[in-house]
Amino acid sequence: MRYTTTVSGVEPVTMQQVKDHLRITWEEEDALIYSFLVAAREYVEKITSQAVIPQTIKAYYDNLPVFSGSLSLPLSNAVAITSVKYLDSAYAQITMPSSEYYLTVGQPNKVFFKSPAPASADQPDSVEIIYTAGYGSAPFKPFAQAIRASILVMVADLYENRESQSSQKFEQNMTVERLLGMNRELGL
Repeated sequence: MRYTTTVSGVEPVTMQQVKDHLRITWEEEDALIYSFLVAAREYVEKITSQAVIPQTIKAYYDNLPVFSGSLSLPLSNAVAITSVKYLDSAYAQITMPSSEYYLTVGQPNKVFFKSPAPASADQPDSVEIIYTAGYGSAPFKPFAQAIRASILVMVADLYENRESQSSQKFEQNMTVERLLGMNRELGL
């Protein structure tokens, strides 16, 4: 399964919060710091398997479940399913009625199909599920403070250690791992 995302929300930590954390008052490095902020958020999404900021996700699957079953979504914190589309055996794209499936919230989020799925073309990316997910204001879940703290720690680490570390002793920052560990989504 592959997926693409379209970010529609703002970063979970503001530039002012990052600069306060770094104790920086100048603006000359704002673009660099912002790039570290985005990289840290993307890392958190990858490690925790959660959509951190509100976004639209398109997930692609090779086929629908043959019997009533489910498909796991790649990033959790799902709020709503926008559409489920599939290629039928004649390779025509069909939009499945929303009454035929439902979203479950858990680890991981899943789309359950209420009845046996119609025959779909058995080829890569023949099923497309579009959904929204992330932390934020309603209807999204409130933002987890441990994730916010881990992003600040990672940005500080990237900023302070942006040069080659070949002459320095490099140690992994366990604070980030501990903070993210309690927010990691585990697959079944």
